[in-house]
Amino acid sequence: MNPFKDCSENVIRSNTENGIRPEFVTNVDEKWKNLIIKCWSQDPSQRPNFTQICDTLENDLIDDSIDVNTFNTFKNMINRDHEI
Repeated sequence: MNPFKDCSENVIRSNTENGIRPEFVTNVDEKWKNLIIKCWSQDPSQRPNFTQICDTLENDLIDDSIDVNTFNTFKNMINRDHEI
């Protein structure tokens, strides 16, 4: 699915800046919708950081559809890249 199919970069930017988001397909689980909506909040202070996203995924969203090894590899990579 391409939510902005046939849109120019300028239209996508304008839509995003004006709070226009693509519609969800009907079979998206509410837990996923809630996480996505938080991530694309217009107010940056309302967006979860990567730790919060990973915590939500680990505690609420990981199921048989997610490869846990891939997830953990990605999470470790992000943690390693953000160490000071």
